[in-house]
Amino acid sequence: MKSAHAPLKCGEPVFKGAWKAQAAQTQAIWKKAEELGVGRDLIELVYVRASQINGCAFCLDVHVREGLKAGLSTLKLSVTPAWREAGAVYDDVERAALTIAETATDPVAAHENTAEYDAAREVLGDDKTALLAWAAICINGWNRMHALSHTPVEGV
Repeated sequence: MKSAHAPLKCGEPVFKGAWKAQAAQTQAIWKKAEELGVGRDLIELVYVRASQINGCAFCLDVHVREGLKAGLSTLKLSVTPAWREAGAVYDDVERAALTIAETATDPVAAHENTAEYDAAREVLGDDKTALLAWAAICINGWNRMHALSHTPVEGV
């Protein structure tokens, strides 16, 4: 019997169908973002916040670097865990996106933070809210797969 701490092999080589479906979902989110005029920087901000909450080092490494490429500042990326206290660092759309990221990542928050979610939805509108919710849901899946697989951080 394998150790309880051994990585779970749930990645692409073992379960290609699920891996491909998850990758297709990611591509669909990026395509819809482009159609709605949502920048990759906003998607990456959602990915980073969800990955922080989930403690996924691999995804944080990837999406902080992708966020920088997409134009997010190091300031925005470095204070994301304390975004509510960061004042004018984030605009209304970014704060709404961070709210969606947190609400979609924490099932308890989804039930308790309805007023905050509704305020974010007012800022974003229904289409962008749905897009960002799906982005958070998707990265949550990636976070869990990489955490269970103990995927090593690549940036070292």
